[in-house]
Amino acid sequence: AGFGADLCPSAATLGECRVGFKVADIVVAANNDFLEENPSAAKLFEIVTLNIVDVTQNILEQSENDADPTELAQQWISDNQAQVDAWLEEARAAA
Repeated sequence: AGFGADLCPSAATLGECRVGFKVADIVVAANNDFLEENPSAAKLFEIVTLNIVDVTQNILEQSENDADPTELAQQWISDNQAQVDAWLEEARAAA
C-alpha cells in the first residue's frame, strides 16, 4: 500500500508496509426502523470514522499474535478518548 513509514510501523521492522487487505470503505448496516427510533445511534454511525492504519494494525495483531479483539478495542478507545467523547457528545445531541 502507499503508506509511508510514518504511518506504517511494520515498515521499520519488516522493511515494508503490510496492510493485510486492500483498502475499502467500511460502512454500518442498520435497520431503518432502528435508526428512526434511535437518532443518537444513527448520528453516531454517520460521524464515526476509523483510520485504516489503526484498523489494519488491530487485524494484524489478532491474526499474528492472537490478540483479544475486545482488549484491542478498549485500548484504541483509551488512546483516542478525546475523539470518542466528541463523537458521543455529538451523537447524544441528535436525540
